[in-house]
Amino acid sequence: MPDQFHIYQPRLLEETFRPPSHLTNEVFVATDLNLYYDPRHTRWYKRPDWFAVLGVSRLYAGEELRWSYVIWQ
Repeated sequence: MPDQFHIYQPRLLEETFRPPSHLTNEVFVATDLNLYYDPRHTRWYKRPDWFAVLGVSRLYAGEELRWSYVIWQ
């Protein structure tokens, strides 16, 4: 159950997560976004409060914001 700080925690993580080995545009950080993880079951997903992926742009195909993150793509 979200508490009163639920909206602040993901923002704090996003603003402070700076891996030294990756450029800012190579770090995808998401909040409450569907995370698809099994190519055999494409309707299965998790919706974590916050997650980060290194080496991936926040833009899908370099053009538009992502609506979800699909591990096998």
